[in-house]
Amino acid sequence: MDSWMRDNFDVLAEKRLNDIVLPGTHDSAAYVLAPVDGVNWHNRILSLLARFARPCLRPWTLTQHLCIYRQLSEAGVRFLDVRVAWDSSRNDFMTSHTFACTPLKTVLYAILDFLSENTGEAVVLSVRPDWPHRAQFTPARCSCLLALLSSTCRGYLQPRQPQLPTLGEMTASGRRLLCFVEWLASSPPPPPTAPQQAQPRAPAATPSCTIAAKITTTTTTTTSIDSYPGFADQHPEDIWVGAGCRTLWADSDTPEGTVSGLLDLIAALRRGGDSSDLRGLRDATYWYVSAAVTPTARSMARDCLAHPASVGLRRLASELEGRELPRLLAEGLAGIGAVCLDHPSPAATAAVVRLNLMRPATGSGGPDGGGPVW
Repeated sequence: MDSWMRDNFDVLAEKRLNDIVLPGTHDSAAYVLAPVDGVNWHNRILSLLARFARPCLRPWTLTQHLCIYRQLSEAGVRFLDVRVAWDSSRNDFMTSHTFACTPLKTVLYAILDFLSENTGEAVVLSVRPDWPHRAQFTPARCSCLLALLSSTCRGYLQPRQPQLPTLGEMTASGRRLLCFVEWLASSPPPPPTAPQQAQPRAPAATPSCTIAAKITTTTTTTTSIDSYPGFADQHPEDIWVGAGCRTLWADSDTPEGTVSGLLDLIAALRRGGDSSDLRGLRDATYWYVSAAVTPTARSMARDCLAHPASVGLRRLASELEGRELPRLLAEGLAGIGAVCLDHPSPAATAAVVRLNLMRPATGSGGPDGGGPVW
């Protein structure tokens, strides 16, 4: 799966990125827990708990079992959902899923290594603050994040433009990394309402790859980077506005509820949207679906009792993939840029890839025949 874009280039070259459904991972960098330190005082308390309860936390914190490079090369993933936090104890940006995972630079180096070895492939990267640590992201710190991304990935980043590029344009230019970044104000935004609920670089060591209902129909609303002074001056070309990358997320603690909620959201988008958040699929917005179960304390307790030998997100991801993912993919997902999964198998990513070989470049509403996707 390290060359599926190149292998299908004749079919994909003229498609814009929002007309190609990419296999993606949800919370892509949560494949390992960092040594117990802290991202801030709040995380230090959590880390103290983690020191003694790490075996219990790992199954519910780690959303992936492959490191970034292996997600790209072995699993065929081409969309990465990366959450970040500022770690004052390390004086560095860390990827985070409540708990610190791995340095952001390690993730970036892995992406660049993959792109340098696979010249026919492209990657979409979404970077945003990890919600529990969003208060750290002042405009000054966001500027530091943008500078880190731009300087580390220089030469690979796709310049900003009015429309999303085609795969052919990206490969021809060599700018095969399109990076969306969410920018937050100095004060954290309110939580979502309920439903309406490169330059030369030193080589980096890659950490070992550790394996460790109710439906809320809502989208993540992102503040436009362009509304903050300094962004256009610092990075006029190579970082894309985070508001242009929007996720569909169904807040459910079951695989069935998750996929049913996503299908309801997609149906609303197909109708043109029931609110200002659901703007339809005909503009330049990059939409992706987070097909990942959201456990609650009650569902985790229930899972521990029912499946003591295989407790955690990986089992839930396997259930979603086996029982519910075919139902999601049968929708066709025209206009959806990526399907993000926890712990995807090669069969799942291959099924997502096959969606792109079953319909014309315009992506007008679903597969145009060709047999089952799964």
